[in-house]
Amino acid sequence: MVDADVAARVSELRELINKYNYEYYVLQQPSVSDAEWDALFHELQALESAHLELITPDSPTQHVGAAPAAGFAQVRHDIPMLSLSNVFSRDDLEDWLHRVQRFAGRDDLTFTVEPKIDGVASSLLYRAGRFERGATRGDGYIGEDVTANMRTIRDVPLRFSNGATQPELLEVRGEIYMRRDEFEKMNEERAANGEPRFANPRNAASGALRQLDSSITAQRPLRLFVYGVGLVRGEIPPLHSECLALLASLGFPTTPDVQICSTADELWAACQHWQDRRPTLPFDIDGVVIKVDNTLLYDEIGTVAREPRWATAFKFPAMQGVTVLEGIDINVGRTGSLNPLARLRPVVIGGVTIRNATLHNEDEIRRLDVRIGDTVVVERAGDVIPKIVRVVTEARTGDEQEFVWPTACPVCGSSIERVPGEAMSYCVNSSCPAQLREQVVHFVSRGAMDIEGLGAKLATRFVDLGLIRNLADVFRLDWSAIVQLEGLGEKSVERLQRSVEAAKQRPLSKLIFALGIRHVGERTAELLADRYGSLDALAAASVDEIAATPGIGNVVAQSVADWFAEERNQTLVADLKSLGVRTTSERSTAAPQVTEWTGKSVVLTGRLSCMSRAEAEALLKQAGANVSSSVSRKTALVIVGEDAGSKAQKAQEYGIETIDEAEFLKRIAGLAAGVTT
Repeated sequence: MVDADVAARVSELRELINKYNYEYYVLQQPSVSDAEWDALFHELQALESAHLELITPDSPTQHVGAAPAAGFAQVRHDIPMLSLSNVFSRDDLEDWLHRVQRFAGRDDLTFTVEPKIDGVASSLLYRAGRFERGATRGDGYIGEDVTANMRTIRDVPLRFSNGATQPELLEVRGEIYMRRDEFEKMNEERAANGEPRFANPRNAASGALRQLDSSITAQRPLRLFVYGVGLVRGEIPPLHSECLALLASLGFPTTPDVQICSTADELWAACQHWQDRRPTLPFDIDGVVIKVDNTLLYDEIGTVAREPRWATAFKFPAMQGVTVLEGIDINVGRTGSLNPLARLRPVVIGGVTIRNATLHNEDEIRRLDVRIGDTVVVERAGDVIPKIVRVVTEARTGDEQEFVWPTACPVCGSSIERVPGEAMSYCVNSSCPAQLREQVVHFVSRGAMDIEGLGAKLATRFVDLGLIRNLADVFRLDWSAIVQLEGLGEKSVERLQRSVEAAKQRPLSKLIFALGIRHVGERTAELLADRYGSLDALAAASVDEIAATPGIGNVVAQSVADWFAEERNQTLVADLKSLGVRTTSERSTAAPQVTEWTGKSVVLTGRLSCMSRAEAEALLKQAGANVSSSVSRKTALVIVGEDAGSKAQKAQEYGIETIDEAEFLKRIAGLAAGVTT
């Protein structure tokens, strides 16, 4: 008879794991780390293994993920999308290896070792070489139909590459993910627009893939890595490594740098290799997947419950740590935003000593209910800024102190304001020294004026020394004084002087971005430069005129107009022009050859067979059209190629004219011969 305490613990573990599964898979808001979930799951597995009579069909150990969410059609996986067992040490790995060899009845096996991408497990079904259906894993047996959303992901081939062997029916399985740099850029744009930040790339990818409106998915930087196949009708190679090569030949991005190993030493070395590479990768991985290479042995080796025996995952040590919040500092950004930074008792996470973590804004502090003196869980993913993910409330002693949000700028003492609808608070003093430092650092950065040799430290030093009092001063530096500064030799100063002079000829879009106008990122700056052609023309435009630019909304338009309306900014523009900084674009002033396109907002959707998307956009711009990436009521025309998605449907709903590629080529005739990209 099972001990009552054991039965109670099993019941408690199941409730906890089901709750955490729902938070992770459905809400995309996990409240515990992967390591904590793994510990609970393995405890439940161990108890059920010791007491087989406690195993029930609805136990989390018998299923994967969570049930599909409402709002999506359901997709039944013909071959279940199973989870993987985990190993955490060399001993665990060797135990798994010996079990596999025993079930296979041989010890001359070879294995593939691949990075375990931290994304959203997905299924992509192809019939006769064309993409037919996309689905999430769901509970492993039934997933969500996200076909329309997957069609918006550029990494997803809508048809196979020509010339390759093509099975009649092929289900490809992979991970939808986000690169860390693209995730951070998206988060910065959301913060600038007053929208909440996403917690991490995996949650952001899951939320984007499961949008009911595919136009929202299209705006998110989703990517794909494929790692295997499911249902197949037709011939495929017998080795998993050869299947990956086949998928690559069909046009799929496969998991990178797959290694072939045959011994425990080789497997362990491969695991350590990926663990060492983890911080430098452009995407998140949470472990390594090891598979028997010969797929013909899979049935013989078999499957147990929710896991195949022929594969396992080596899970990396958690990139989280527990420490104490010793204080909260407020930094002032280039736009005057007040940015809270947590001061932590030093803690080593993933081999790096962490002393600070971001808290984003006042709302995040309130959401976490974090207090000075709290014990907190800190997360670090590669080179992403560490963050506090939760407070260990059970560790509170009563001595913790609530943080009081400042009522004045901590640098200059000026009043602060919070714009309605935004999460950030701002210092109202445009002459705040902290703002100037950050503005100059942004102005000279690589994405802006790109002044080589004038990095953040040196730029800040010049501001503190009074050599730079506004952005225009970057181009009237006192070189005789600079050459006397400690640590700057004559040759380095000469190189810097040449870099500053060269920066005067940067493209107009770079200058607009460098000015640091709130809500204006690199892409928005390009749209404004293309539309207006000079700072003078942009400065003279009204809010409504700016908002009429395809891709520019009312909030951005108001911010741009407000910036140019300020007298100090008008003076700055005049100074830049007088100093020889180019404030006009290099675009041709020749009249468009096809006048019917002039000023029209045009959207391209689907694949074109006679030219690339870039070539089509170049033709439209040469003809005077404004090319936009999204359909709105301002759109004049939508050009519809093959496998067009929601944009064509949206155009019909709005009553916008649509034409196919043949009609587009007919209308644009005369320009195609001379297009350059």
